[in-house]
Amino acid sequence: MASKNYLNTISLALGILSILVFLVSSLREWVYFQIIGSDFISMISPSDYTGIALSWLPKFLLPYVVVILVEMIVQRGENFLSEDEIIQRSKNPERVRFHRNLPQTVLFILIFLLSTFWLTMGFLTGNPTLKFLPLAVAPFWFMFCPWFASHPRSWGFLSIRSIYLLFLFGPLALFIVITDGYDEANDDLRQSSGEYSIVYSNGISECDVHVLRISSNSVLFLRIPEKEVSLVPFRSIERIDRKQDSEKQE
Repeated sequence: MASKNYLNTISLALGILSILVFLVSSLREWVYFQIIGSDFISMISPSDYTGIALSWLPKFLLPYVVVILVEMIVQRGENFLSEDEIIQRSKNPERVRFHRNLPQTVLFILIFLLSTFWLTMGFLTGNPTLKFLPLAVAPFWFMFCPWFASHPRSWGFLSIRSIYLLFLFGPLALFIVITDGYDEANDDLRQSSGEYSIVYSNGISECDVHVLRISSNSVLFLRIPEKEVSLVPFRSIERIDRKQDSEKQE
């Protein structure tokens, strides 16, 4: 019975995770196509969103996995004592509280200053990017969430700790996904060289294209010289060749 409940829990978790990945991927693609051209979003079918998510999801999951692993190691090293328990058991609680909070405070200040600097430099140099904006916002969000949860009645709102963690990381993760979609679209449109060549069924070929999206029935690409975005169905294409590094440099 216990193993059956365990399997049901895993199935439910995987189902919820799949829905979340689809929704987040849809949001990211919507932002992406607002820059590329909103009319082109119709080329993406529901089944394509999962494949697209595999291209960007790992780089977002890795930091969360690292954070969870570090937290597990720290908690085990501190015998799973809470922050208040560690501070109250010390001989000088205020001093210990200050020293334990100092690294986090310094880290938040450095993250905010560096991310603000890179954001400003991007706009000044004519290459605006939003990838550092979530970093600039993160310190304030991580200070707000503990403050919100510190009230005894807040747990009635948050219900359980897992919901609190979702409340802590969820909005920030969505913010990162949105800015990443925006940056990817602008980076694609700024491409100066193509990594693919396309040979059409009628024998005509294009040698300098940057592929933006490949769906189940069409290809969306950027013609580098003209800076023109085109959508071509697969039935009109004989093959797509990827250039070697030496060909790109030429």
